Amino acid sequence: MINKDFFVALDLLEREKKINKEVFLESLEAGLTAACKKEFGEAKMIEVKLNPARNEIKVYAHRNIVDEVVDEDKEISLDDAQKVKPNAKVGTILTEELSTKNFSRIATQTAIQVIRQRLNDAHKNIVLDEMSEKKGEIVSVVVRRVEADSIIVEMLGSQLEGVMLPSDRIKNEKYTVNE
Repeated sequence: MINKDFFVALDLLEREKKINKEVFLESLEAGLTAACKKEFGEAKMIEVKLNPARNEIKVYAHRNIVDEVVDEDKEISLDDAQKVKPNAKVGTILTEELSTKNFSRIATQTAIQVIRQRLNDAHKNIVLDEMSEKKGEIVSVVVRRVEADSIIVEMLGSQLEGVMLPSDRIKNEKYTVNE
C-alpha cells in the first residue's frame, strides 16, 4: 500500500504533538499487527513493514513449509507452497503479502484502539518528562478556563495544561480567560 499523504501527516503530527515519528511508526505497526491477527487469525505470524522513504506500508504473513499440516495458521503444505512459490522447500518459510484494504470493522477498530493507546502512553511520558524538568520552577501560564473552585491554565511554550486550586492562588485575586 502506498500512501504519501499518510507519511506527510506523520511529519506534521511529529511537529505538532512533539512525539517522535518513530513512536508513531511503532504504534502503527502494532496496530496493524493487532488488526491482521484479528482479521486473519491470532496464531498467524504477521510482520508489518513501514517504509517512509518509499511511502509504503506492507503486511506479510509467514508460514512454515511442512509435509503434513497440523496448524493451518502457522504451516502450509509443500504442494500449496509451490503454487505460490515454485521453488519452495520443506523446512523453509513462505512469506505472503496480505491486503489490508478490506479489513472488517472490528479489525479496523482494533488497530485504531492499539494506535491511540500507544500514542496516549507516549504523550503521557512526554508530559511527565517535561513536568519533571520544571519541578520547583515558577512558570508563566495563560488562563484558559475559570471554574468555580479551580483555574485551568496552559503553560507558555508547551502544550501542557494545569489546574490552579484555591490553595495555589492569591486570596481575592481575579482571573480572566487569556490573562
